[in-house]
Amino acid sequence: MGNNISINTNVQIGASGGKIFMGNNILIAPNVVIRAADHGLKAGELIMSQPHTPGTIYIEDDVWIGSNAVITANLTLSKGTVVAGGAVVTRSTEPYSIVGGVPARKISERL
Repeated sequence: MGNNISINTNVQIGASGGKIFMGNNILIAPNVVIRAADHGLKAGELIMSQPHTPGTIYIEDDVWIGSNAVITANLTLSKGTVVAGGAVVTRSTEPYSIVGGVPARKISERL
């Protein structure tokens, strides 16, 4: 974890065997979920018995993650990214992009 990171209430950060790296000057709004692992989904096996597959999340400098957003494994939130509230981010972002939706897509960019 870097410096000057603001983590609001009810934020869930779980690596579950994976890794999460955070840069500097990051804002994380309430109710955000950052999860660096996926759960197995094999048919014929109990869901509770399925293993986690660890991944990695990189959150670069100057990122703002809005309320109720979900950040999934194996991606990078590039420098200056803004994640809209309620977005589900499933792939890496471009620097200074604004992403939103389910799944999140680029909707604008910081000017």
